[in-house]
Amino acid sequence: MSKTSTLESPPTDRQRLDEVFVSRVDRLRLRHLRLLDGVARSGSLSGAAAAIGMSQPGATKMLQELEHAFGCRLIERSAKGGALTTAGTHVLERLRIALHALDRAHASIDARKELPLVRLGIIPLVGIHALGPVVGAMHADRSLPRLQIELGTVESLLRDLSEGRVDAVVGFLEDASVLRDIARLAVRPLWDEHLVIVAARDHPLASLKKVPLARARDADWVLLPPTSSTRRALERQFLQAGLTPPEPFIETSSFHIGLSLVADSRLLAAVPASACQQRSSAVRILPMEVDFPATTMVFATLAEVPVLPAVELIARRFQDYTQSL
Repeated sequence: MSKTSTLESPPTDRQRLDEVFVSRVDRLRLRHLRLLDGVARSGSLSGAAAAIGMSQPGATKMLQELEHAFGCRLIERSAKGGALTTAGTHVLERLRIALHALDRAHASIDARKELPLVRLGIIPLVGIHALGPVVGAMHADRSLPRLQIELGTVESLLRDLSEGRVDAVVGFLEDASVLRDIARLAVRPLWDEHLVIVAARDHPLASLKKVPLARARDADWVLLPPTSSTRRALERQFLQAGLTPPEPFIETSSFHIGLSLVADSRLLAAVPASACQQRSSAVRILPMEVDFPATTMVFATLAEVPVLPAVELIARRFQDYTQSL
């Protein structure tokens, strides 16, 4: 009778390739990663070399090592300079997350070493009414990490998230340009926001039982920039009714400024309902003939990156705040 024994299965081709890749990547240094980022920013290998303080021959050798590690061409060089190939662009998307993670690691021990650091991207509306209660509750029970708060549009903040400059974003995700990248995001729904039209309490339209869109369009408006989700939602409502959207008489990126101007003028403004709560004594929500659709505020992180414990805690506190509404 032959003696039997249990043997490990031989490695697959995929496993062998992974082992080769890990071996090659282990030889790379941080400057290899910054070199690729530098080419993307400067448009040339020489410009990238100068940015990281090395010679052109040294940068060329470093590029060869980088391309050898990934097994493909990452930069297409020409007489005009250099540009990332499609593969190079995909590699850089991931490397930028690593680069910013390293920067974050340094910042996290720069001061108050006992507390974690969270970089939170929010649209201005979140700062008006939600951020205060969340931070206040966490500070009261001594669970608040150090925060770096970045304000911006949804598109700019999600770009920061994808490149590792922020750890999480609180905002809307209704735009097509954002939804294209939704597969990369881990999304937690929070609260619904309703868009409303506001005016001073003595505005002529405030006395109507129902305000037609056509009457509102002919008024003077203070509007947020075209890149804002609020402005785009307003314009969609007019277009769906077959009307040209109103043009701003005044344009501002601040809800607070817009509401202040409306309260003391004959201007109209389109704002999320929660933004006008603090000005309810000075402005009135107009009873429009059509209801503007609600949009959902979300807490978003990168699906491919582990969520830090401090970020997870903040996400749960935003969900607690949503439950309290």
